[in-house]
This record gives sequence, C-alpha cells and structure tokens, in this order.
Amino acid sequence: MLNARIVYIVLMLLAGLALGVAVAMRPALASGPVPPIMALLMVSLVIDLATMALVSRRGIEPVSMNARLAGFFAAAIVYLLCTMVAGVSPG
Repeated sequence: MLNARIVYIVLMLLAGLALGVAVAMRPALASGPVPPIMALLMVSLVIDLATMALVSRRGIEPVSMNARLAGFFAAAIVYLLCTMVAGVSPG
C-alpha cells in the first residue's frame, strides 16, 4: 500500500534539493522580490492537491499536518544547506 506521508516527505526533500541547486547555480534567483524558499510552499500545495485527489479516488490515507510540517522543514533545511555549501546568501 502506498504511504502518502513518505511520498510527500520524499518529494519535498527533492524539491528542496532542486531549489538549492538552482539557487547555487544562479545566485541572482536569491535576490528576487520573493524569497526562493517560498517556492517550497507552492510545491507543497501542488503535492497536497495531488494527494487529496488520490485520497478521494484510491482511498489512500491523507497526509497529516505533522507530516506536511516535517516535509516543509526538511526541504527548507536541505535548501539552506545547499546554499550554504555553495556560499550563496539564501535570500
């Protein structure tokens, strides 16, 4: 059985890594009007909407708020670690 909580956290970790690498490669992204870490909230919303659709269709257990919070914080930490390693201000 598919555990939506694990999938959500893994996808958020991958999003944090992708965002961190993108900002490390292009530091100008960190100095925009909206901090790049806000993109993680948008990714979280998209993943949450997708899992809610699966919950209604397949009967998967919905992602709890604790898992959402853990996934977002984990992704934010990965993002910040990537930018610190690259020597870029995280924004």
